[in-house]
Amino acid sequence: VYLKTKTMPRTNLSKANRNDLVSKSNKLQENNMKSTERNAAAGNSPERVFVNSEIIQEALQTFINRHRSSLQKLTELNSKLGQQNSLLNVQINNQHGIILTLNEKIAAGEKELTKYKKEQT
Repeated sequence: VYLKTKTMPRTNLSKANRNDLVSKSNKLQENNMKSTERNAAAGNSPERVFVNSEIIQEALQTFINRHRSSLQKLTELNSKLGQQNSLLNVQINNQHGIILTLNEKIAAGEKELTKYKKEQT
């Protein structure tokens, strides 16, 4: 929760009141923030980082809203590609079956040929 000073005209606030509001706002923001740890780029030592979840949620929502149509198109394309992939897998499995059948016929033909050659000698 943030104190919004925009609702009150700045001209009506004394400098002391403004400073007090800013201070309260900063404290509220600090209380609102959750800390996480991450490795510092330099020494792999943990560095405490404060992340305001509301800001992140707003940023994500803004991103989604701005790119909604692109995301929708990508989702549809992904679905179509998934269907095509399934069809291609079926075709590959069918061709694999055909290849196995042909290999069996070739092996049987080779046996017959070997048998015929033995009979001829």
